Amino acid sequence: MKNSIKKMIPFVFICLIIFSSCGQLALLRIKPHNDFDPKKVPQIPVYDNLKNWASHPLKKDEGDITPKDYKDNQKYAKADVFFIHPTVYMGQKNWNASITPGSGTHELVRYVAASQASAFNSACRVYMPHYRQATLYSFFDKKENGTKALDIAYSDIIRAFDYYMKHFNKGRPFIIAGHSQGACHGQRLIRDRIDNTPYMKRFIAGYIIGYPVAMKRFETSYKKIKACSTATDNGCIISWMTYGKGAVDNGSTLNHYKDGWRYDKRNESLCINPVSWTTTSSPSLLKNHRGAAFAPYGSFLKTALSNKALGVKFKELNTYKKKVSAQRSGGLLYISDPGNKIKPIGRDNYHLVDISLFYLDLRYNVKERVTEYLK
Repeated sequence: MKNSIKKMIPFVFICLIIFSSCGQLALLRIKPHNDFDPKKVPQIPVYDNLKNWASHPLKKDEGDITPKDYKDNQKYAKADVFFIHPTVYMGQKNWNASITPGSGTHELVRYVAASQASAFNSACRVYMPHYRQATLYSFFDKKENGTKALDIAYSDIIRAFDYYMKHFNKGRPFIIAGHSQGACHGQRLIRDRIDNTPYMKRFIAGYIIGYPVAMKRFETSYKKIKACSTATDNGCIISWMTYGKGAVDNGSTLNHYKDGWRYDKRNESLCINPVSWTTTSSPSLLKNHRGAAFAPYGSFLKTALSNKALGVKFKELNTYKKKVSAQRSGGLLYISDPGNKIKPIGRDNYHLVDISLFYLDLRYNVKERVTEYLK
């Protein structure tokens, strides 16, 4: 158990470097060498090829993994999840990652399928596309290079979703889910393809985790979509961003609106407590936290920077029994000390474990929310 948690810790080093006191120098380490050039964008993925799906019910993959004593229920699931993975590309050669099999980026996407998307196999068939994700520096770029790269990434997401709906969905209820960059694209997808459309009838919920869903979006961007406030609400959005109790975050993050990209303050965001599944300010009890789970992987930073795969096979998830309480305040989620095996990014930012820290809570809630929808 100790070794498996230690293998997760290098994953944290990416942002520890970026947001440390020498962060500006570290940003230069991941800044692409040239401005965005549409002629250098990697080849467009085609979604009729199963190789371009990191997780898919028609093949065996990391989205099928579960912790010990838990079952993959996809064979009998009556709902689907369309999961959008976070940023795992830090390349300098291009603003967008290719989805070349055997690359480091490809391997890290499989890691995410194991450690995040698999939580949904408790009650959903898991669909997770490979896409030409924007490099990490896109979120720090002061020009339009970053937003152009994010638009390319989103163009893949919307094509993958359209292909899924036309060829795989077959009238089934579904969830949209994503983390970090994936959550950025996910809330845009919900706006463009689901809100105030016939798909609303089949839309169970959106798990838009680790990226700000500004409360004002429910007034300015969404016509029918609401914010979830209980464990079983349907047709709504769930979100949280995880911090330690000493954190202060008055910063802003890019979000896409109909008139283009704008910044939203992170502390003015939708936040639900993923232990109690309420939006109250009351802290959840330690005993109610179901627990964390992690896929062992020891060299995230090395792989992300070099884009060279290590040949790791992900076959298991290890649970971590340390309990935490969680409390919503000012649009952010604050947790009690998770123990010294789970490290924050810089000071008290637990972004990288937004999902893993509540993996078993999420797994249970997905089943509960789908069951309520099917009644």
